[in-house]
Amino acid sequence: MIDRLVAAAGPGCGVMELASAWSNGGQRLPDWPQFRFGWVTPTHRGRTAIRLICDLWKLGPGDDVLVPAYNCGTEIDPIVGCGARVVPYRIDENMRFCTQEVEQRITPRTKMVYVTHYFGWSHDIDELAAWCRDRCIKVVEDCALRFFREPESEGAPLVSDAAIFSFPKWFAVPDGGALVLRERPDMEIRLDRKPRALRIARNIAMLMKRRVMGGNRLPWRSGRQPALNGAHCSSGLTSGEELPDMPAEYYYDSRKHHCRISTASLRLLHRIQPGTVARRRQANYRCLQSLLTGVAGVTLVFQNLPSEVCPLGLPVLVQERPRWIESLHTRGVEAIPWWAGYHRALDWQPFPEARRLKDHVMVLPVHQDLNEEHMESIARQVRTVASEL
Repeated sequence: MIDRLVAAAGPGCGVMELASAWSNGGQRLPDWPQFRFGWVTPTHRGRTAIRLICDLWKLGPGDDVLVPAYNCGTEIDPIVGCGARVVPYRIDENMRFCTQEVEQRITPRTKMVYVTHYFGWSHDIDELAAWCRDRCIKVVEDCALRFFREPESEGAPLVSDAAIFSFPKWFAVPDGGALVLRERPDMEIRLDRKPRALRIARNIAMLMKRRVMGGNRLPWRSGRQPALNGAHCSSGLTSGEELPDMPAEYYYDSRKHHCRISTASLRLLHRIQPGTVARRRQANYRCLQSLLTGVAGVTLVFQNLPSEVCPLGLPVLVQERPRWIESLHTRGVEAIPWWAGYHRALDWQPFPEARRLKDHVMVLPVHQDLNEEHMESIARQVRTVASEL
């Protein structure tokens, strides 16, 4: 029976959860460790927080911002929109960067270094942050894919100058992000505008439908990439080769995104128990990892799951990713072609490792609404597709 159950890529939301949250929720973010130190601003999206950083630190023409070459594009566009020049640095196929190599790319124009933590795994940025601080260069951590911090650092002040978070990637909420600053900002941060009620209501309806329908063919609230059908191409290579552009909705639009978090998300967040979420995701990841080890054509991006890591999903490298995605979706497994599509403002020619990741990484769901039976079902379907391809 479990083989017929759709393994949805992101957690759903039921009527009872929503009703209970509405009656018992708060008007502030929960008292989670990552929000106890520094200055916290809830935002409508993670990209809203990025644009706030650009405004607070007065980034603009004449400024350089170093960003990882392996990126979604949504985090890049608010920076491009403020007029700063985006300078990519290398990310290897293990999703790591070299601190010395990043430092070598810094010039007198560099005002900010942007670091992304991938899928729950953390970079050690202590050395980079100290080096940049001595030169009055800001360091920002993108924690959208690494919501939970390591136990020994939970509740500790930021090493970087700022961190951003995105809630829908982890929880069944219609919107929400946060900006955490290490030091008090020089200006007051105000997000007076509410997100459109119709958009929030639509997102809530989609979350509830996911719980009822099992998630089949619904956009993934935890990072699912919209289809690229009909997307125009980006001349992102100096050789003249064209790459598929990222979806239009990934570009920053201040009319849609420069808002505060919705009341619905704030209240739903207060029902979440982070420890339970982390334990379930870790158990699902380890189960699925063991079942997929050695499957031909499937390469695990991370070979081990440290005890301090709460995984967003299980990323693997596959050839012919579109065929994998189509076959798994047909079998009820919402695998994700992670970060498919390229931001058209960047030159991708010098970064073959990032291109390989963008073209071949597929993410399998391990979220907290799934269990061991789901992992066994997903593994069976993956092995079936592997034998066919």
